[in-house]
Order: sequence, then structure tokens, then C-alpha cells
Amino acid sequence: MPDTVTRSRPGPLGPLIRARRLARGLTQREAAARAGVSVGAWRSTESGSRRPRPQTFAAILRSLDLTVDDAAAEPLYLDADQARQELVRRCRDDLPDDYVDLVLRLVDTFVEVDAARRRSRELPPTA
Repeated sequence: MPDTVTRSRPGPLGPLIRARRLARGLTQREAAARAGVSVGAWRSTESGSRRPRPQTFAAILRSLDLTVDDAAAEPLYLDADQARQELVRRCRDDLPDDYVDLVLRLVDTFVEVDAARRRSRELPPTA
């Protein structure tokens, strides 16, 4: 079974993985051997050309002394527009046309609710 699934655009964690590997003075081949994954899986994860399977991703993180929390701390997108563009692209690639508008309306609703929730947390407490 291959180590990677689902083609995607370069991901935000690739630079983190690359920086940590380089800080340790490892080649991709050495890092892959240390993690117990194929060189191809390492390269595609680091470049973001493919999303790794969960077990492959976990092995890569462990080999670099990174945690899921470290990975989660990295921003997934620079802004909401970029995130929405990626979602639109994936929906158009993966879903029947009938579902694309429905999914996007749901996402817009969740974004609005989340923004309202964040704004309410920023308000100073009333005395």
C-alpha cells in the first residue's frame, strides 16, 4: 500500500518539516530512514505534493521530535480567502456540481459563526 494519498497543493507543514530536518543536518534519505518511511513519502510530505497517511505523518513527526500540537500550531492558511479558494478547488474537483453550492453555503455560515464567536471573546467584560 502506498505511503501517501490524495494529491493536494503544497501544504503548510512542509516548510516546518524541512526546517527541522535541515536543523538536524539530515538529508531526505537519512530522515526517511530514521522515520521508517520511504524516501518518496518523505519528499512528497515535505514538498506538500501529497498528503501522507496518518501513520506516515506520525512517524515523520516522531522522527523530528515534533508533536501533533507543534504541527497544529502552524497556520493552515494565511487568511480566510486562501482557505476558501482551496475549499472551492477541492469541492469542484471532488464533488458533484449539485453539492458544491450547498457545501460552500455551509462553510460560509460556519465562518460567520466562528467570526462572531471570536469577536465576542475580544470584547472586554462588562462591569
